[in-house]
Amino acid sequence: MSPRAKRQADVVVQLEERQRALRERARRAFGVTGGTEPAPGLRDAIGGSPVGWYPLVALSLLVVVDQFQAFGVSVLGPEISRTLGVGRSVLALLLVLQALSVSVAALPFAALVQRRARRAAVSIVTAFAWSATVWPLARSKLSTAHCSSTATDPTPACACCRSTAGRRSWG
Repeated sequence: MSPRAKRQADVVVQLEERQRALRERARRAFGVTGGTEPAPGLRDAIGGSPVGWYPLVALSLLVVVDQFQAFGVSVLGPEISRTLGVGRSVLALLLVLQALSVSVAALPFAALVQRRARRAAVSIVTAFAWSATVWPLARSKLSTAHCSSTATDPTPACACCRSTAGRRSWG
């Protein structure tokens, strides 16, 4: 074997060794060691991490908020389809399109943060954009939720709405 071929073989062996060591380290980090020792409990694992409970609680709350509307549409699907005069298949198609759009919308964000450390900036910008979109909607719904005026009777039923001369305000 020539010296050049031997050097190339050594490089390949070094790369394979690095790959094996990296794979072992990743398996240990994920708790997939193949050993018989039991995995640590949730409280122990989170207590041993430097960030604590915050990421788990924050992500859990975000999932609850995100799934609340989809669950409501699924549960109220028959009533919604009857009221709007569309078939259940159209409502099911809308739910499938919503799930597909959420899945596809994640791809550009993944590409954006894959090569450079932009996750924090993207998260902050997304949080502000989400709150700027959702807060006015929630505020408009909350501001009129206490008033029982109807379309046929535009006179507000509560004192705070009457005091603004028929104009509804945050009360």
